Amino acid sequence: MSYLTNPYRYVTDDCTYRSAPNFPNFGSTAWVTTGDFAVSTIMEANCDVGHSNNGSSAYLDLGASFVSNTEWVLRWEWRVDAWQGTATSGNATVSFGLYSDYPSAGSDSAGDGTYSSEQEAALIFLANAGGSGGGSATYFQSLATKGMNTYYNGDSLNPKRANLLENFSPAIYYMTIQRFSDDTIDFTYSGNSDYVSAPTASYSLTDTEWLPSDNSLRYLKSEAWQMDTYTASGVDSSIYNITFANDSSEACS
Repeated sequence: MSYLTNPYRYVTDDCTYRSAPNFPNFGSTAWVTTGDFAVSTIMEANCDVGHSNNGSSAYLDLGASFVSNTEWVLRWEWRVDAWQGTATSGNATVSFGLYSDYPSAGSDSAGDGTYSSEQEAALIFLANAGGSGGGSATYFQSLATKGMNTYYNGDSLNPKRANLLENFSPAIYYMTIQRFSDDTIDFTYSGNSDYVSAPTASYSLTDTEWLPSDNSLRYLKSEAWQMDTYTASGVDSSIYNITFANDSSEACS
């Protein structure tokens, strides 16, 4: 066992970081929260109706040049607790994944997940534009980028996004983001706790134009933001049982 800067961080043969079953075992002192996000035995990750908690986040610094450029597996359970609000053409959004920087998207008045400077990322986000009914206006979507100003725009190239699941009800969903090589990242959702059994859907990104740059990914982060000025919808969710296997092609056992 080799300790890093934070004694809660440890390296083993099969798993670098894990939060299961509770966040304190993941190194709770290393998590930083902003706005109304909370980390206890789970991460409470909500996007409220209105702009009141735009930019709320929780993040963990994994360290500079620590995340492998060729192999890693990030998994987590995402419990969608409830849809909120009324139907609108915007989106109440919560994300989770690996980012190049810690500042969160959005502010009390800004929409579209806006950053003060570009960030690179590989993530999955949850969105609701259907109010308390959810319905066909709910989706999980993957995103990868070499640099984004918002979740929809970048200076040189817009982020690459793909729908993994649409029109679903509150339940527990099992997420995986896996880097297989320097030119492949897969994003997968499953409805089963083994993370691979049906119902499942996956998107494989192999275009290096969108894959994050070498040594860019550093922070595990979840954040909330509202799309545009439409703020009538909301979502309550919880993220937990996170595992991150670095320099490995196998998920944590």
